[in-house]
Amino acid sequence: MHGINEFAYHFRGQDNFVQKNHAHNEIEIIHVVKGTGHMLKNGVLYEMRDNMLFFIDARIPHSVNPKETEHYVRNKIVIAADAFFSICDTLGVRKEAEACLLAPPVYLMHPDSTEQCDAIFARCLDCFQTNERKGLIWGSILEMLTMYDDYPKKKSTHNGIVETIIECVNELAFDNFSLERLCRKINVSKYYACHIFKKYVGMTIYEYVLSKKIAESKLLLTETDEPIYAIADKMGFNTSSAYVRFFKKEVGITPLQFRNNH
Repeated sequence: MHGINEFAYHFRGQDNFVQKNHAHNEIEIIHVVKGTGHMLKNGVLYEMRDNMLFFIDARIPHSVNPKETEHYVRNKIVIAADAFFSICDTLGVRKEAEACLLAPPVYLMHPDSTEQCDAIFARCLDCFQTNERKGLIWGSILEMLTMYDDYPKKKSTHNGIVETIIECVNELAFDNFSLERLCRKINVSKYYACHIFKKYVGMTIYEYVLSKKIAESKLLLTETDEPIYAIADKMGFNTSSAYVRFFKKEVGITPLQFRNNH
């Protein structure tokens, strides 16, 4: 169906690449029917549990890390960003949709709202399978924008430490990053930092650093005319050739090819 790139109802298990910090030109709505874990968006860690509704501007780097993938059940819809905002403009709710996406991406719903949200996804499933009543699907998507309560403010001690690690990694990632330097700055052992980060974020610290470099590289390659050697320097590489090898290994094409394709 035009603009709807993916739909799932009561899907169980883990998506491909769900733990990798990634970005794409889409909007995601995820209703967690059952499951716990964490979501990382733009360097901020959010708790994930039953009855939560996620509105994700997937153009911003993000990842989802369910604690037990076999018990992770959710409803999900992925929408092309251009199509989403076009419909919002048509219905006059662009401002409200943008405000929702700028807010913390996860909301804890009341029990009644949880049942209502599940019913909306079930209704959409029938329309999606028959490729009929496209307007009903878009109306249902916009209805979900009103079905949230505040994200719980209480954070565990471990979450606070993980967020401290993320903040420091964001600060040091492009400046000759090393695990030793990070741990000295926040005064924790390398073992503890690596263990707690992997547990809550679902990837290693070095994998997170690499994902940040890839995301920032793509932005600079598509949004600026900066030469490759200048981008390589900003990403913390000593030579352009080292940067090109790194980018090609992670993305599959060279930085110049990526720029030309976009």
